[in-house]
Amino acid sequence: MATKVFISSVTAGLIQERTALPGLILGLGMEPVRFEDFTAAPTPSREVCLRAAAEADVYLLLLGEHYGTPFPDTGLSPTHEEYRAAIARGIPRLAFRRRGVTIDPEQSAFVAEVEAYPTGLFRGSFAEVGELLAEAGKALRELPAATGGLVFTPLRSPVEVQWRTPVNPRAQSFDSGSPGLEVYLTPVDRSFSAAQLRRAGDILPRILREFGGVGHSVAIDVSADTDGGAVARVLRQPARRGWDDEPEGGEIEGLAVGRSGEVCAWASLRRDHFGAVVDSRSLVEVLAPLVSVAGRALGEAAGASDFEVVPSVALVGAQRVSVGRPDVVGNRNRATMAMTGADTLTLPGDESAALGAVVAGTHDVATDLAARLVRALETR
Repeated sequence: MATKVFISSVTAGLIQERTALPGLILGLGMEPVRFEDFTAAPTPSREVCLRAAAEADVYLLLLGEHYGTPFPDTGLSPTHEEYRAAIARGIPRLAFRRRGVTIDPEQSAFVAEVEAYPTGLFRGSFAEVGELLAEAGKALRELPAATGGLVFTPLRSPVEVQWRTPVNPRAQSFDSGSPGLEVYLTPVDRSFSAAQLRRAGDILPRILREFGGVGHSVAIDVSADTDGGAVARVLRQPARRGWDDEPEGGEIEGLAVGRSGEVCAWASLRRDHFGAVVDSRSLVEVLAPLVSVAGRALGEAAGASDFEVVPSVALVGAQRVSVGRPDVVGNRNRATMAMTGADTLTLPGDESAALGAVVAGTHDVATDLAARLVRALETR
């Protein structure tokens, strides 16, 4: 299957570039994806574009002078929303900025966001179409180098993860907590200063909103953690549920930074009255955004991304999680769930990689964590 490259930009001022890129991409044996090529569909164009950006293998961003028209509900332009969808998915991103133009104030802020954080994002510039094609062709041919080169190194000694959910080795009742996932990024030989922890308190809610999909209509509570770190919790209204209610969950619920520098991001799993059903693919869809927000929070709070971190994962409410077809959730009237063993599965990492490479390789990290979780569920 050909690598799908999603081309993202406004059309104003960049029509020639958008027209020329598909030929280059096809010539490299890849598949270009542009909104101009989408056929008529009953789904709103905004949703179609966001889905295409998230489902592509590579996201290619063109930054010109214009920002585009923001959507009223988010205040973001279509291109900006596509960029964040690609980040949440954890796919490689390539960005090319046009030189010699005066950019809109809104576009200036967008460019600053794209260029502010060194997470393996390849950034180039161009003055005319030929230069763009040369730069983009080189970057696409060298994708592993452009995206940070995710390389893991075995640890000399085990990492000590500060698990947020205590592990209860005894079986719990069927009505134990709702199932969810926790992703940890633990720095190797690094801790946070008091100033960095204070900065983290401001960073966490912004990261949750910008890259965790938490809308502005939902409140976020920020508080001090027990070890002096910072915790941001999404405050969703609890709902009283009946047997026939629609499935719920599948959303990011919080983000925390500890004094040790360790970051934890957690999310609920999509579930019905019986619990959750997962497979490797559905787990990756939840884990990738968690790795992304945890990595960005850690990098911004530390002010760097070149230090080593160890990814770990925990599954909370494991007795209400089974391996199978996730689409049965909400369409069943009976289920067999595990009633023995620990209700929290903790899988500490045994390898480290540079933070920038972890964020750039979010999807690969999430895939590895998902595979470990499936094995743990199948052998418990």
